[in-house]
Amino acid sequence: SEMCKETGSNENVIRAAQYQYEEFTKFEIADDITAIEANAFEYCESLKFVNISEGCVEIGDGTFEYCRSLKDVNIPASVEKIRDSSFDYCDEDLVIHTPKGSFAEKYAKANNIKFDNNLIEN
Repeated sequence: SEMCKETGSNENVIRAAQYQYEEFTKFEIADDITAIEANAFEYCESLKFVNISEGCVEIGDGTFEYCRSLKDVNIPASVEKIRDSSFDYCDEDLVIHTPKGSFAEKYAKANNIKFDNNLIEN
């Protein structure tokens, strides 16, 4: 069963380790979220797809570390900072979907992560 989770709180960040070890397969990050803190989704081993909405600026250390099923992430042009360890130990076929010329595109190239310029519709 595909479990989809959406953020929705009065806070403008996803806190450190907030969703560690959760079981959902998809996650929609709302457009009022400006940062995803360290290890927020670490060990979410069922997670396959994440959509980060325009407005997010930073993806923290180890945010998606050990998300071993993670194959697709939409990262908007608004993201200006992604830590080196943000996507460690994800699926080896992980693809970052991001606008051409974005910081996430440069990050993917620098870290040998596959990428394209086609954001995935949910």
